[in-house]
Amino acid sequence: SMQSPRFTPADVYAGDLMSALEGLNAGVTTFLDWCHVPNSPEHADEAVRALKDSGARAVFAYGPPLGQGVREWFYQSRLTHPDDVRRMRRQYFASNDQLVTFALALRGPDFTLPEVNLHDFALARELAAPITMHIGAQGGAPDGVLKLKRANLLGGDINHVHVTISSDEEMRMIADSGGTVSVTPIAEMMMGVGAPVTGRLLAAGVRPGLGIDTLTGSSGDMFSQMRAALAMERMTEA
Repeated sequence: SMQSPRFTPADVYAGDLMSALEGLNAGVTTFLDWCHVPNSPEHADEAVRALKDSGARAVFAYGPPLGQGVREWFYQSRLTHPDDVRRMRRQYFASNDQLVTFALALRGPDFTLPEVNLHDFALARELAAPITMHIGAQGGAPDGVLKLKRANLLGGDINHVHVTISSDEEMRMIADSGGTVSVTPIAEMMMGVGAPVTGRLLAAGVRPGLGIDTLTGSSGDMFSQMRAALAMERMTEA
């Protein structure tokens, strides 16, 4: 986040392309780009161009422009999601039947004011865009999933990332809603967002997916993620 304001659109293209190619080289042919460096429309354009040029099957998840002041965009933010997502939906994602598809990477209830979160959810659903968000992570606000439930926002279009401090009850809420969860084992332990909760999710009726999160703090291959998740469960059960 310290370096994000320095990134040019060309940097975004290079970073996304290199990450996509690393994934393909490791046998990862499908992934989601939780993009939080769309500091301008040109930055967002270059991220999409890189994903398309890679040849991978990818979801471009348009996130907040982290490079334009982290504190303003996170931590009870009053700023609504960038309206440029409407242009992106029209320009690149008129069809869902293509290799690169569209989603919104929202900050969610842990990082925004309730009325901002309501606005962002309404925007995503107006655009028929799946939602992915970091929620229930150590260091963030507690009870995020419960807040979504109380606001009548839970749904099968949400991908919940981490949920390391979420309660078993919240995990059952996700299961009942048909939502998905991404566990990113190595990054969660490396970045201090909490211990991976693969086993607790399975017990609550959620079949989590495994993710990498960030290549600067994690391995880019899925076998490393699987081993880390399994090792964590073995250690917890011991």
